Amino acid sequence: MYSLLCGRCGVAPEYFMDRMTLQEAGMLAEGWMQERRDRWEMTRRVCHAVFQSQSSRPLDPEDVMEFPWDSEGDGNGNDGNEEDWTAARNAAAKAIEMRKNGKW
Repeated sequence: MYSLLCGRCGVAPEYFMDRMTLQEAGMLAEGWMQERRDRWEMTRRVCHAVFQSQSSRPLDPEDVMEFPWDSEGDGNGNDGNEEDWTAARNAAAKAIEMRKNGKW
């Protein structure tokens, strides 16, 4: 994820490793993922328009392309299962501990 965020988002590696907070890194990753999702949604809309023009029945965009986020969560921030959240919390705690001990 480190090289992805630095390369795709234009963040200097020194800033990412030495000065960026976990909250900033999380917001950066979330923004990058939202931008990526928006691009796929645009692709789906274009394909939907093309397919709908050739179809005799009404189509939903989800009929054209289905994405994992179409069925994720309830739209109220309750995405993912408890195992996913536990793993994320453990990874964050480990990263914080490594940073405190100077091993990062």
